[in-house]
Amino acid sequence: MTTTTLPLPTRPGPRAARAAQPAQPIQRRAFVEFIMGMPISLHVKAIDTSRTDIDQAAGNVFATLRKVDEVFSLWRADSELRRLQAGAVLAGECHPWQAEVLELCLEAEERTGGLFTAWRAAPGEVPAYDPTGVVKGWAIEQAAAL
Repeated sequence: MTTTTLPLPTRPGPRAARAAQPAQPIQRRAFVEFIMGMPISLHVKAIDTSRTDIDQAAGNVFATLRKVDEVFSLWRADSELRRLQAGAVLAGECHPWQAEVLELCLEAEERTGGLFTAWRAAPGEVPAYDPTGVVKGWAIEQAAAL
C-alpha cells in the first residue's frame, strides 16, 4: 500500500480570531441494548448528544442488529436460520442477508483451505449450516454502514 501526503489547504481568516473562540466541550453518550445474546454498546461523541438525529441513528443501529438476530440466531426457535435448518423454509424464501452471509462463509472456507467452515455437527450427526462464526462481525459492519 502506498501512502501519499498532501498539503492541507489554508483556512481563511485571521488566526487570532479563530483562536479567540472558546472551544465547545464534547459530550459523550452511551446506548446499550442486549441483542444476539450479549450487551451491545454504541458510544457517541458530539457537541450536543441530546440531538434527535443521534437517537434515531442509535435506534436504527439497534433495529438492524435485532433484525440480524431474528434472521440468524441459533438460540431463538423462531429465527429464520433455525427454520431453514429444519426445512420449514426454503433458501429462496429467506431474507437476502442469508445469501450474502452464505457467500461470505463459502469465501472464508475457500480462503482458509477449510480451516473455517459454516457446517458443524455434533459427533455422529449430519453437519448443519451454522454461519455464526461470520454473522456477528458482518452484523457490526451492516450497522456501522447506517
